[in-house]
Amino acid sequence: MFRVVETQNIPITFYLIRYSPPGKRSLMLIAIIIRVRMCGSRDTSRKIVGGEPRYHPLEMLFNILFFKCFCFFKHQYHLPEEGKCRQVGVKLIFCIYSMWAITVKRCCAGQHIDVDTFHSFCNGYFFMNKLLNFIVQQEGEVVGLHRELVCRPAINPEHGGEGEEIKARWIENWLYHNGLCRVQRMDALDLQAHNKLRPNLVAHYLPAGCKQTLWLVTHMDVAAPGPVENWISDPFTLRIDGDRLYGRGVEDNNQGIVSALLLLKAVKQLNITPPMGIGVVFTSAGITDYTKGIGHILNKTPNLFRADDLIVVPDYGNENGSIIEIGEKRNAWVRIDVRGREYHAGFSEGPNCFEAAARFISRLKHVRRRYACPDPFFFPPMSTITPTHSETNCTGLNHVPANFVFYLDIRLMPNCALEPVMDDLQQLARLIEKKEKVIFAFGYVEITPDAPITPGSSPVIRILSDAIEKELNVTPRLVGVGGVTMVSVIRSLGLPVAVWGIQQSGKNQTNESISIKAQLSQTRIFARMLYAPLLKEQPVVRQKRLDEGNKKITPAEQAVAALVGVGMNNERIGAQLNLSVNTIRTHLKNLYRKTGARNRRELQRLFILK
Repeated sequence: MFRVVETQNIPITFYLIRYSPPGKRSLMLIAIIIRVRMCGSRDTSRKIVGGEPRYHPLEMLFNILFFKCFCFFKHQYHLPEEGKCRQVGVKLIFCIYSMWAITVKRCCAGQHIDVDTFHSFCNGYFFMNKLLNFIVQQEGEVVGLHRELVCRPAINPEHGGEGEEIKARWIENWLYHNGLCRVQRMDALDLQAHNKLRPNLVAHYLPAGCKQTLWLVTHMDVAAPGPVENWISDPFTLRIDGDRLYGRGVEDNNQGIVSALLLLKAVKQLNITPPMGIGVVFTSAGITDYTKGIGHILNKTPNLFRADDLIVVPDYGNENGSIIEIGEKRNAWVRIDVRGREYHAGFSEGPNCFEAAARFISRLKHVRRRYACPDPFFFPPMSTITPTHSETNCTGLNHVPANFVFYLDIRLMPNCALEPVMDDLQQLARLIEKKEKVIFAFGYVEITPDAPITPGSSPVIRILSDAIEKELNVTPRLVGVGGVTMVSVIRSLGLPVAVWGIQQSGKNQTNESISIKAQLSQTRIFARMLYAPLLKEQPVVRQKRLDEGNKKITPAEQAVAALVGVGMNNERIGAQLNLSVNTIRTHLKNLYRKTGARNRRELQRLFILK
């Protein structure tokens, strides 16, 4: 589709596409792009810009406009997919373009943009838009997929359900008939499940020559619906109301599953080969015991994820998609068994384990204050210790139980260790034991592994942030939240993971719902990530600043840049570093001068500082 002609040391690239429908006029599109050598010879240019080929930003602009025009005419005139396109010769008056090139050189001298493979960029841009346009037309497919997933309840056995087997079989069958990838099943033993097994599926499509994969990690299990009378309709029958879909599990986590299935179907139907592979993990026990889900998968296949893969878990977010979760608190579920003596409430007195448990819970606030470890990066911005569930063996309303069991959900900041917290809780229990004549027994139900925070400079965060900006026109903010156990397992291996989605925080609530528009936008963002290797961009750097880029950045400037990278404003950065707002502005001005970035967004995207 392209040809390069050299004349008067000015290379000219021209594109010509001709389509001739039977019995109709020929349709011809011509785009002429002039590649201007900013510094004379190629050797001189390489010395200045670091030895890599540079292309003028105007050349990039004309190529993008050309492909946009081609997409428009293709849709307007219903050109076939194959497109009867052929390359033909065109005679040009080179002197005119030479004069024009000199003018452009004088007006725009000193500005460059790095493009590793220019024509790969153009092809990637074209096929990515083809994929995006296909996805946006799939409203009916979204409804159909959600209907099939909602009508197959996958409630955890711990919550009284039969597990995920029926749902997993349907997904496996869909992948077999509609997908383009191999599917591997890894079942985990669970005696509580209906058939004693918890299913896990791994689907992986890796085109020839691709070394990188975009992984979407989802879970098939859903929360129990609770009292059915609180729902407007049957929670396991999809209800459609305009742009919204209602049903148990539509947001947590069928929305992530549907995005993955839509992406696979789009790539197959369009018969395109993305520059990156697509991997999807469908796990069991994503809400409760991760050892039967993602933990079991990684134990069987420890090398499933490569170091350069992009891993996204679509299981947390807000309405406008502007939040990316990169860190979580350490989570522990603690079982506390208070043992006393059973007796009749009206005729005798003795140790009351229920009352002792109530005293213990009422004094938890002192332990919470001691280990709050406030940090505005997390939400909520402190450690939490919350009583959540209780059990009893009481046989009647007039009997004092012999033992009372309750549970604590503990979520601690990364800089707060679990051991001292447990020591203080046990010390509090000993004080109550002496007074109430009872015995406290502590046990762990689950402890999430220590997991590092995903750096804001990691490729998955930068690529996802760029896709969000282009699709939703918002600048994402990096946050930490209270424990997502499935993600902690992956991060504990040292792998960077982004947790992101377009959600309304209605998960696990009655009348759970999602927006069809949000579902399609979420899928389009994953499609954009697929083409990131071909659409690499760096901020435009002015030539006069290139030499300043080697100047050393001070530790204070590094700290400011790191907080800018996670989305903090000047006031929050000043509070975090104990500096004034004017000092922060001075550091930012120095960073702009040294890195060549022209605003916070470019500095955030560049973010090569530690």
